[in-house]
Amino acid sequence: MPLLVCDLDDTLVDRVRVFAAWAGELARRHQLGAETHEWLVMIDERGSAPREEFWSAVRERFNLPAEVGDLVAEWIASFPDRYPREPPVLEELISLRDEGWTLAIVTNGGADVQARKLAASGLDQIAHVVCISGVIGLRKPDRAIFDLAAQRAHQPLLGGWMIGDNPREDIEGGHDAGLKTIWLQRERAWPLDSVTPDLTVDDILQALRHVRTSG
Repeated sequence: MPLLVCDLDDTLVDRVRVFAAWAGELARRHQLGAETHEWLVMIDERGSAPREEFWSAVRERFNLPAEVGDLVAEWIASFPDRYPREPPVLEELISLRDEGWTLAIVTNGGADVQARKLAASGLDQIAHVVCISGVIGLRKPDRAIFDLAAQRAHQPLLGGWMIGDNPREDIEGGHDAGLKTIWLQRERAWPLDSVTPDLTVDDILQALRHVRTSG
């Protein structure tokens, strides 16, 4: 069977949901109101906002006494461990693996943070190959990170699939590497003119089941 490459955040695990739960708990704990929850979700930018900028804005809005560096460190020490195990996703991945697919997770992010997310979610026990940008010094959409994943998996990129939520990093990057691509839309319009995904779906189970039937 060919290679299956998956993104982590907002692909194999719904980071938006994990962050929204964290933001809601923070707002309730400090009695900050529903508008604070919405504001936190907005400035998080689906995880793309640098943590220093995110916590600087939070510190200023709520006049927090802690330094930004300390707030970032506390976040790094706690948030990744909130990533849940998703039994239906894990079961579908195990079925794909049992049918002969080679599974690779390719994710941008810090080495320790992403590794702990993978451990908390149980995905580190299922994937054959994991490529974390903070470990290897390469980032999606650079083709080199996809080449490395294929090399470690002992599989060609041609004929494989890439599943992800980020149009440029996952879909454009995967396409340029020679992979067929599935985009997790998550209520967004496709933003790129350079390339379009081979398939657009609403959730990861749809994507994984399509890969199974395509095999």
